[in-house]
Amino acid sequence: GTGYWASLLQARGADVVAYDLAPPDQLPNAYRFEPRTWTTVLQGGVEVLDRYTDRTLFLCWPGYRDAFADHALAAYAGSRLVYVGEDAGGNTANADFFDRLTRAWSLDRQISLPQWPGAHDLMRIYHRQ
Repeated sequence: GTGYWASLLQARGADVVAYDLAPPDQLPNAYRFEPRTWTTVLQGGVEVLDRYTDRTLFLCWPGYRDAFADHALAAYAGSRLVYVGEDAGGNTANADFFDRLTRAWSLDRQISLPQWPGAHDLMRIYHRQ
């Protein structure tokens, strides 16, 4: 994505490393119409996760029925996850992601967010069981 959430976290003092398969300021990105980012967004996918086992994985609005979130969660060896999106059956991630989440992760906290009309997303913070 554009690094918007990463920039908000950085403004609050968090040490964030942001990645996208196609950072919009570097490559064509089907989800962004303008080549703008809010902070540095590096190009990379799940293959970079083994570099960051001491960090929290942050997944924000993974594509509807897309396997990326499930692949990221399978590749991630760390112990903390922040997920922003809808529940299983909603407009984010695929069923395999939610199955993996249910089997291997425990919910610590759920935070309400301002929502676009028709969206039902929340921020959820998990730890690995």
